[in-house]
Amino acid sequence: MAEQPPSDTEFENYLAGKSPLSKAYQQTPETGPGPHIDNAILNAARDEVSKKHSSASSKGYNWYVPMALAASIFVAVGVIRIYSTNPDSDSDSEQIAGNTDNTSQSDITAAGKSSPERVLDKISKLVEQSETELAAEQYQAFVELFPDYKIDFNKYPNLKSLAQSQ
Repeated sequence: MAEQPPSDTEFENYLAGKSPLSKAYQQTPETGPGPHIDNAILNAARDEVSKKHSSASSKGYNWYVPMALAASIFVAVGVIRIYSTNPDSDSDSEQIAGNTDNTSQSDITAAGKSSPERVLDKISKLVEQSETELAAEQYQAFVELFPDYKIDFNKYPNLKSLAQSQ
């Protein structure tokens, strides 16, 4: 093994505790701050913590809890409204069937957010109720809204006459 320079040997002796400097460090007593300094620091920290807690309520931080509660209620109501919508409800059919003015396009567009089968069911109900004019308008709107949809006339025999008249 190659001989190390003297500086490395001295450093290794120091680390091993064999040098005069490391022996001098070993002989000195360990001292630290007195207990009165530790107590002063701990008391100052306690005072600061108690000041922050007492001033927090006087600075208007009491609005956090009501605001969090209101936000939670707002989110919960939104989620309930989204998931409580029943896709099989007849509210859309009442909207379409009860329509007597010329806004059938907007109604069928709104109803078109549901499946095409549901819209066809609603138009078929209009034909059964002898609302042929309104059914024809809504059938035309359906065709514009779903141009590539193939209608099964075996399932919707009432719509066959509407399709032939178009």
